[in-house]
Amino acid sequence: MKIGQKIGERSVEIIKSSEFTEYLAEKVHQTSDPDETFGQKLSSALITMGIVKPDEQQLSYEKWYSFTRGGAEVYVAAAQVILEKKGKIEARPFVAKAIIAGNESMKQTLERRTMLASFNILVPDLQFYQRYEN
Repeated sequence: MKIGQKIGERSVEIIKSSEFTEYLAEKVHQTSDPDETFGQKLSSALITMGIVKPDEQQLSYEKWYSFTRGGAEVYVAAAQVILEKKGKIEARPFVAKAIIAGNESMKQTLERRTMLASFNILVPDLQFYQRYEN
């Protein structure tokens, strides 16, 4: 599915989307303009999460896979954005990880990251953390 969404003066091509993309656009974005397009909401979410910097132009977005079970209490999703900054094009893949069991699981995950880093084991940067409750 290809959908062109205008963001600013240019359009972002949404190559493939899913419920993961909808989650980003509807739950993560930080703006409240009721006239925003889906693409503008997605762009806002990617900036909020630190995946895209405000001075980078988003050219396309492609969902690789939606949330898939990655462990007992973990789901992972992956996507890629194509960006332009100062005339250079860059592909930036990213992974989102959802922990469904609550604070204790998140605390353990953060402690595990710290421990691994203390042994000079590379861990991905944590760009964004958001908590939801029912």
